[in-house]
Amino acid sequence: MEKLSASQQQQIKKMADERLRTKLIAAGYEEELVWSWDREELISRYAVVLLEGAKPKVAPAPADPV
Repeated sequence: MEKLSASQQQQIKKMADERLRTKLIAAGYEEELVWSWDREELISRYAVVLLEGAKPKVAPAPADPV
């Protein structure tokens, strides 16, 4: 969570638990597992999702035309 910007941290803290759960499930977490987490865990896991999603994806170099 500390690696997120202050703005991102505030947005996550304002989110309802239900919204955090929905976003985590959409990110690929198992629904039953997500429902077992308390608010702190939801926030922590969603912060990881945001950080991983923020990583730039490297596109392969275009092939030279023959």
